[in-house]
Amino acid sequence: MCLVEGWGHEARHARVRQLLRERQARNAAHSYPLSATQQGIWLADTLNPGISGYHDVAQVELQGHLDTGRLRRALAAVMRRHEALRARIETDDDVPMQIFDRQIPAIETVDLCGRAADRQERHVDRLVGIAATEPFALDVGPLWRGLLIRLDERRHLLVLVVHHLIGDGESHNLVWRDLLRGYADPLLPAVTGYGDWLRTRVAQEDAAVARAQKVADRAAQSPRRLDLPGCGADDGDRRAHVVPVPVAADDWEAFLARASGGGVTLFSALLGLFGVELAERTGAPVTLAVPLSQRWRQSEGADLAGCMVDLLPTIVEGGSDDIAVGQTAWTQALEGFDVPYREIARLLSSRTGRTDDPVTNVAVEQFNVDMSPRDVAGLRVIPRPRSHLRVRHDLTLTVFHDRTPPQLLVPRSRWDLAMLDEFAMSIADRITRTR
Repeated sequence: MCLVEGWGHEARHARVRQLLRERQARNAAHSYPLSATQQGIWLADTLNPGISGYHDVAQVELQGHLDTGRLRRALAAVMRRHEALRARIETDDDVPMQIFDRQIPAIETVDLCGRAADRQERHVDRLVGIAATEPFALDVGPLWRGLLIRLDERRHLLVLVVHHLIGDGESHNLVWRDLLRGYADPLLPAVTGYGDWLRTRVAQEDAAVARAQKVADRAAQSPRRLDLPGCGADDGDRRAHVVPVPVAADDWEAFLARASGGGVTLFSALLGLFGVELAERTGAPVTLAVPLSQRWRQSEGADLAGCMVDLLPTIVEGGSDDIAVGQTAWTQALEGFDVPYREIARLLSSRTGRTDDPVTNVAVEQFNVDMSPRDVAGLRVIPRPRSHLRVRHDLTLTVFHDRTPPQLLVPRSRWDLAMLDEFAMSIADRITRTR
């Protein structure tokens, strides 16, 4: 029975359709597409929530008198400043879109005062491990969380876990910079334009898809997933193990001087050296995945936190001059800068039938996070090394922006660590010979 006169089935259906159109119009105005990189991350985390390797864990020790209320206000100011920190991912007809409407999450606080140092450190490690792997509700958001651990009266540990859907290496620097600025002065101005950047980036990717076939054809000419001696079958455990490259200080300084004297960046010099080492071991060119920030294409993106990175397939062939080889490989790779890595992987996957990354299982990354201590409003802020990482590639060379020697990063459970140590020593010997 109709409860309101004149409100029959046709009128109800028309009203429902009108409401749906209004909702879609509102969503279209306030939602933004995912870049190709974000689409890949979203899919991986949907399949393996919490352990997909896309949680960035950052820790700083705060020494001195901490005003926790002031810290919370600073976190709120940073969240107001950066749209990405307010994001959640909503699906409409199975298409993921991002909406920036979340409020600051509750910051969990744990008091470990009075515990013995060894017990305290074990408890800290367990707490950070839980925070690092707890899945985010992508459709609810926000896609970051904070944990404040009180170690004693004048020492706290602040842990931020940020999903890579909303952040990258440069975002790491921006968020910490603005958090410390906000602690000193919570009246941080907002920065806008991330949503506009996303729409522009997606348009650039769409326009570059036609060139993906050329990049995929070139990548197909080299062995893509390397059979690395000492690396066993994938057991699904991607927890990271770090091995420093043991190069002597004077040899490292000489290597830096040679690269600088040749007008070559440290990154491209080490990329070439690492790639040539692998090429000689396998007897063929190698393809390396290199994360590259997209910010420099749009100047207004320089100050924005967000997922503004893509992988660049970089093919390295053997040669007598490692540094020159790296420069050449990097220059050629940049020709495909706009081509989405996900599209290249899709094209190669159709040839190989692989369900994992068909492009490469080896990477070179640049770690740009500033790890130097600093003083802010009566606090001594000391960054802690990365921990509880999960890695996507079987072997990664990490290059540091502060010009310290590189490291190898691998999923620990898959590697014979003695073989890995031998590989790190071989890289160190090559640095020494290249000086």
